[in-house]
Amino acid sequence: MIDLPPTYRPDRALHPGRLLKEELAERGMTQRQLAELMRRPTQVISDIVREKKSITPQTALGIEKVLGIDAEFWVNLQAVHDLVVARMAEDEQLEEQRHWLRRIPDREIE
Repeated sequence: MIDLPPTYRPDRALHPGRLLKEELAERGMTQRQLAELMRRPTQVISDIVREKKSITPQTALGIEKVLGIDAEFWVNLQAVHDLVVARMAEDEQLEEQRHWLRRIPDREIE
């Protein structure tokens, strides 16, 4: 059996759009400028920065070309975000089921 190290499981998800917004601010670049340089609609960049849209591999490649930050960074950050969000939703659903099961008297379970 493989002995794996403990897994780090964050309890909140950092959307890559938040980091993209910060990076643009640091560079003094607007969303429109980034979109134009990437030859993508401004709305796509806006939706990412507002955390309404995911960064796709195609978008990550465009960001890499314009900002010089590896596409793998953006794709991995998006994947971690999506996994954390999915895990949180699953945990919430399990908690709702536990709450419902607690309402059943123990003697009815036997």
